[in-house]
Amino acid sequence: MAMHLEQWESLAAFLAHIASSGTKKWSLNSSQKDKSWSGSADLPTFLEQCRTLRRDDFAERAGTIDQLAETLAGDLPAGVTLRRTPTWGRSGASVNVHKVLRGDLSHAWRRTIRQARRDATAGDLVIVLPSVVGAIIEHAQLEWSAIATLALADYARRQGRRVELWSIGYFLTCYENGATYVACVPLMRAGHSWDMSAVCLTTYPEWLRRLMFRAVEMTTPRQGEIEEGYGTQLPGHALLAWARATWAPTQHLAPDSLILGCSQEDGVSDRASAERWVQAHLARLSAAA
Repeated sequence: MAMHLEQWESLAAFLAHIASSGTKKWSLNSSQKDKSWSGSADLPTFLEQCRTLRRDDFAERAGTIDQLAETLAGDLPAGVTLRRTPTWGRSGASVNVHKVLRGDLSHAWRRTIRQARRDATAGDLVIVLPSVVGAIIEHAQLEWSAIATLALADYARRQGRRVELWSIGYFLTCYENGATYVACVPLMRAGHSWDMSAVCLTTYPEWLRRLMFRAVEMTTPRQGEIEEGYGTQLPGHALLAWARATWAPTQHLAPDSLILGCSQEDGVSDRASAERWVQAHLARLSAAA
């Protein structure tokens, strides 16, 4: 099956690409239709909101997500183990005669103590966040899915990992000819300061139904007409399998360094279910070491 994949180096680059489409109508033009399930903002308005982060509820939503994600991560096991560590001082179970003869009495006696050390984990971790969701998904689930994903990401960072988070819109059989469209947008990059603003944007229905749909529409001159429903949703586990097998090699990533963020199938819609999801998926961090 043919696939058309587009990837941007940053959120700003993705927004600039969408803005370059202007107000021209392509194909079904679902990204500009006035539908309640598309969100409260039209395409130009949401584009501007993404650029400036100025929306009536954005600061409150971002603050809530950030606080709850931090709290969730703080409630997880700290990733600390106790290890027996030898130390040298003025007292202990054994003595080093050579140090005594040199006059180094403050470091002559050896004893073993139990010391807390954080388990170090090497390598990058890339969390794949599915962008394509069903029309019936509730806003609470969009928000709590992001919170759960951010909590897992924050925990990984506290373990010493370099974490990236990508929004991947996989539109299966998107075009009338059966081809698939995939859009890959980085939300958080490894080595950059911790900023969850971009992830917060994905909790709005406009992220998919304005921006992602517009990206699809912009491909019609070279890819052909879009299928009426803009394709079908790919299950999260299938998206991860594709990303590991096909996308990871193009990014010079080890396939096992990719894990799946909280997806629609997980049904996370409140704090309790978010906590259960994060706890259940801590093992994925070890598997991606």
